[in-house]
Amino acid sequence: MRKRSDIRIIKKYPNRRLYDTHTSTYITLADVKQMVLGDEVFEVVDVKSNENLTRSILLQIILARRSEIAVWSLTYIIFYSILVKHVSLKKILPIVLV
Repeated sequence: MRKRSDIRIIKKYPNRRLYDTHTSTYITLADVKQMVLGDEVFEVVDVKSNENLTRSILLQIILARRSEIAVWSLTYIIFYSILVKHVSLKKILPIVLV
């Protein structure tokens, strides 16, 4: 288990911009996708409510590529999200995004 201090924090602002506190720069969904593919541990939090938005950001990445993603990949995501609840979406996403 990683310590909280080891987790890279991405802040999501009301204007939909994402701010990487590790690099002190604004980033895009493409940058978040590269973080996933690089197996980086991160969390996206709403700057106002401090709500964890990581899942919704990961789903946005998938939705942005929906026309490119094979049906079997989406089936894979559903299968593992229902039957194997301990598997993180962050582990499945690199398989889907290839």
